[in-house]
Amino acid sequence: MSFEIGCFILLLCSTLTGLIVEALKKMITITKPNIVAAITSVIVGILVPVGYVLLMKISFSTETILYIVSIVVLSWLVSMLGYDKVIQSLLQVKGK
Repeated sequence: MSFEIGCFILLLCSTLTGLIVEALKKMITITKPNIVAAITSVIVGILVPVGYVLLMKISFSTETILYIVSIVVLSWLVSMLGYDKVIQSLLQVKGK
């Protein structure tokens, strides 16, 4: 798998995680949105690359498994860092 595909999958995971967390926040009362974002990012981070591997009929190998694990970790990091920083920025802009 190429670097460009990996970046696109990470972008897709990050976008889907944000959308799903916002949808969950609208549907139910969430007291700890960071934990919900972390759990959602791990689930999305597993489903999206596995779906890509199955769709492209790529065989599961050690390299593929490590790729999926790295996407899960990066998806979690991006969702946690991005979520917190965006909310903090919006609150700072509104406060001024």
